[in-house]
Amino acid sequence: MSVPKGDTVVLRLINNDSVQSHGLAVQFYAPNGIVAYLGEAKSINFQATTTGKFQIYEPVITTIYVHEKAELDVI
Repeated sequence: MSVPKGDTVVLRLINNDSVQSHGLAVQFYAPNGIVAYLGEAKSINFQATTTGKFQIYEPVITTIYVHEKAELDVI
């Protein structure tokens, strides 16, 4: 996903998994991320102050965490 520098970014994680917790983290902006337990919804909010490409990833080891990656492009 791409956002202009200066924008406020809100990423919402909804865990509909009935077995395990899941997380969401953003390199540089939210490296520790958040964890949503079964049935929970949580959000990460930050202002995109630095340009570049930043990995979005799963900070919790799950059975599918290696496939849960994306990229934030701040332009």
